Amino acid sequence: MTTRFWVSISVLILLLGANVFLLNAEEFEVRSLEVAKSVDDPLAGMRYDGRREINLKKMGFPSSIQEKILLVSKKIERQFGDRLQKRILNSGQKNQLSEDLCGRGVLPRRYMVMESVVKQDSRGRSLISPGAIQFESQDWFGLSSLEEMHKVFERIEGASDDATVRILSAVLADKETEFLNSQGLWSQNDWDWERLLKGHPNLEKKLTDFSALALVVLERAQKALCGGE
Repeated sequence: MTTRFWVSISVLILLLGANVFLLNAEEFEVRSLEVAKSVDDPLAGMRYDGRREINLKKMGFPSSIQEKILLVSKKIERQFGDRLQKRILNSGQKNQLSEDLCGRGVLPRRYMVMESVVKQDSRGRSLISPGAIQFESQDWFGLSSLEEMHKVFERIEGASDDATVRILSAVLADKETEFLNSQGLWSQNDWDWERLLKGHPNLEKKLTDFSALALVVLERAQKALCGGE
C-alpha cells in the first residue's frame, strides 16, 4: 500500500474523531443548559405551623437526624418558646424581621433565620444559645454565599431532594467554597451523608441544634409577625 493511502486513512480517522468530539461537546452543552434552567423555590409554600416532621421531610433531612431534631425542638419550645416570641415582638428590628421571617426577605426564611441565630468568631460558626438570642443581624451573613448556593443548587430543575440540608450543612461548617466547587466531601456528584458527617464530627450536632431552634423561631414568628401568611 502506498504512502498516500495511509495518509488518507489517517486523515479520515482524525476527521471521525473530531466529529465525535464535537457531538459530545454539543451534547454536554445541551445538558449544561438543561441543568442551569432556573425554577422558583421548590419549598416556597412551606408554612411553620407546628408540622415539624412534615417540614423536615420536605427539606430532605436524613431520617437518622430527623428524630433528634424533633426531640431538641420540643425541649427548646418548652424552655424558650415564649421568651423567643417576646424578643421577636420587642426587637428593634421588628419590621425587618417581619420581612425576613415571613418569607419576604432576599432568601427563603429557612435561610434568613440564620442571620439571627448563628454567630461567627475565630473558631468558626456556631449557634447562639436560645436564651441569649436578641434577633440582631450577624455580620457574617451578609458576606456568605447563601444566595448563590440557593440559586445554583436548589432553584434548578432536577435539584436534589436534600438540597436545603446540603446548603445548611455547608454554611454551618463554613465550607461554602468547597460546596460551590464540589470539592472533596462536598462533591455534588458523589454525595454521601454518612461520609460527610464522619469527616466533620461536629456537623451533625450543629445541624440538629440549628434546625431545632430554627423550627421554633419560625413557628413563633409565624404567630407573632406573619399572621395568616
